[in-house]
Amino acid sequence: MEMFKKFGRIFGMYTFTDKMIAINEPDLLRDILVKDFNIFPDHTKFHMGTTKLDKSLFFMPGNDDWKRQRSILSPVFTSGKLRAMMAHIDNISDRFIANLVQFEKQGQPIDMRKHVGAFAMDVISCCGYGIDVESINNPNHPIVLNARKILSTDVGLGMILSGMFPALAKLVGAEPFDIKACRYFDELTNKIIEERKKHNKYALNNDKDSEKSDKDLGYDSIRDAEPDESVGNSPMVKTSGKLTIDEMVAQGILFFIAGYDTTSAALTHTLYFLSKHPDSQQRLYKELQTCDEFTYENLLQMKYLSGVIHETLRLAPSFLKLFRICVKDYKLGNTGITIPAGAYVTANIYALQRDPKFWPNPEEFQPERWFEPKHHPYAYLPFGSGPRLCIGQRAIGRPAHQYDVEMSKKFGRIFGGYSFTGKMIMVNEPDLLRNIMVKDFHIFPDHLGFHMGTTKMDKSLFFMPGDEDWKRVRSILSPVFTSGKLRAMMAHIDNISDRFIDNLVQLEKQGEPIDMRKHVGAFAMDVISRCGYGIDVESINNPNHPIVINARNILSTDAKIGAVLSGMFPALAKLVGAEPFDIDSCRYFDELTNKIIDERKKHNKNVINNDKDSEKLDNDLDDDSISDGQPDESVGDKPMVKTSGKLTIDEMVAQGMLFFVAGYDTTSAALTHALYYLSEHKDCQQILYEELRSCDEFTYEKLSQLKYLNGVIHETLRLRPSFLKIFRTCVQDYKLGNTGITIPSGTFMMANTYTLHRDPKYWPNPDKFDPEHWFEPKHHPYAYLPFGAGPRLCIGQRHVT
Repeated sequence: MEMFKKFGRIFGMYTFTDKMIAINEPDLLRDILVKDFNIFPDHTKFHMGTTKLDKSLFFMPGNDDWKRQRSILSPVFTSGKLRAMMAHIDNISDRFIANLVQFEKQGQPIDMRKHVGAFAMDVISCCGYGIDVESINNPNHPIVLNARKILSTDVGLGMILSGMFPALAKLVGAEPFDIKACRYFDELTNKIIEERKKHNKYALNNDKDSEKSDKDLGYDSIRDAEPDESVGNSPMVKTSGKLTIDEMVAQGILFFIAGYDTTSAALTHTLYFLSKHPDSQQRLYKELQTCDEFTYENLLQMKYLSGVIHETLRLAPSFLKLFRICVKDYKLGNTGITIPAGAYVTANIYALQRDPKFWPNPEEFQPERWFEPKHHPYAYLPFGSGPRLCIGQRAIGRPAHQYDVEMSKKFGRIFGGYSFTGKMIMVNEPDLLRNIMVKDFHIFPDHLGFHMGTTKMDKSLFFMPGDEDWKRVRSILSPVFTSGKLRAMMAHIDNISDRFIDNLVQLEKQGEPIDMRKHVGAFAMDVISRCGYGIDVESINNPNHPIVINARNILSTDAKIGAVLSGMFPALAKLVGAEPFDIDSCRYFDELTNKIIDERKKHNKNVINNDKDSEKLDNDLDDDSISDGQPDESVGDKPMVKTSGKLTIDEMVAQGMLFFVAGYDTTSAALTHALYYLSEHKDCQQILYEELRSCDEFTYEKLSQLKYLNGVIHETLRLRPSFLKIFRTCVQDYKLGNTGITIPSGTFMMANTYTLHRDPKYWPNPDKFDPEHWFEPKHHPYAYLPFGAGPRLCIGQRHVT
């Protein structure tokens, strides 16, 4: 700081025999880190000794190998991957809190850095290697011991030489890191890879240090990576799109080096600043209290929490300086300065993030400054910037839908990009969406490809390609959701609703907080089970009912690596035999569906009397469509009905499971969000209460006439759509209206529902919850797409609205 005060934002010096220029001018840093990255591609030089860390992303020079690695590892930190890790992080967080509670009861001071460090160690071990070490309770676990040796702050001569004099360190054979500890992680990584090849799955069952992890960070990148034995001791994969085993070893160790201390320091500093500012602590506490569930999306939507984290990283960045090496002579903007090849460029992040030119009251802890940030974007660099930006930044970055909103603001309502290697075009223009989804449906007939494994879900309406079979199934299922059918289901839904209210009344008498998501979820589970299978499960009182257990296994948010692969890389998922859904649970619903059909044939009626799991339902969804369907025995293991107007048994199984997959979470999330908005807007709650009191009977017809209730539901779905994006696949070259754009065949078309629903062009006060928007709707009909549109419109739309 004193150097910048004395010499300004740009000055030169020497570090030993090397030239160095310090630059703390954001506009110049933007050029160096982004625009002219090819001239400043490398971090500072560092001797790695005999370890494999020279193959890690951070320490590699910015060459083609670095670009290859970066492209492979980047998808590891997408919002989808991070969302899939949340269940593990949630479990570790619960354990962290439980440990603090126990220590607090003892009345002794708590070393928060120690406990936060254990939390960071557990998260990295679980997400990086698939091993739950419980380091606070198992300080002698091999991963803990060896990680601490590598992370040791007791810097030896080898570390000093390797950083300050890398050429000399190489000459004398200095070792910057503990060799035995590096060898341990080398052997552990190889063991995991070999075990996974041996068992042809993404888990290790035979060793405590190789417990199951469905979300470990990088192993899907090396699943097919076979070492080329002809290349001696440095195995290389045969294809350029995979990591070598040595590179995998290096990334694993790097996750500890780059992630452990930075995470634990940031969290410890956060706690420190909150302890020094009780007012900020109280505001954060109140915000956290309003959150019903700490999901990835909900956490990143917390405005004050985000402000606290960013303000902590501004005042106490994990890295005080940022370094780059200039590889050829470079003219530094309009300064008249030429940086010679070989010179080091450094930016002092600590000084930059406290510079009063960019930060009013720079020494004050003010989370509110992040509500509407006004600083120069390159005056805040806790993760660096440009292609060398910290790859793990998204772990505390913005949620995907907010990112998409900003993309739309920056590039407009139509822009293109790539999703991995696939071309993608974002279209958020309602008139064009109407053409794509309705008029030209035959050119955009399919959702994104998704590998279904050995389940029968590929025969479900949502996942089928838009071919003749899809049209047949759609035509059969559409009558299931007519007003007549829905009217007939109302008696069952009414009974489930009464039970739902009775349970809430009993809980309210106990005076304890009520987990509304849990109870609303049970309501949705009961409705789907009753209307889909004719089975009344009473899931809130019977959590161990087979339907409840197996449905939750299929619906689990603890996404397995099979589900991640099947969605992101369906061809690879098919090649390695990945399973996106729980096989045993899919088999349960297969057997249940066949049992119901067989019993109904046997008794020649729509009732099964002999089994509790097959109670009477006069209006279960698909009975009319399969009661006469006879399997064609000559078609082997995949029976087909003889007439094209019926569903096959496999298709029946698939639709039943789809009702859970497509209906459970969407219904429970919509109802929970509606309750949340009503709790936040007491005036709306009162108006709705009075409207409901005026209704003497909640029949299908009368519910449909409740103007304010419908406004609340639609406004909730506008602000909180169940699906943030709609995807279609273009099957032939397509001219996009009068834009002059041709969408090539094979391109993914995407509409961002979240952005579209909050576009001020179509919605006055778009972020405000206003059910009266819907009394006389004036919006473009294709600016509201919570259920999609066109022939691919969600078939259950009427069931919700």
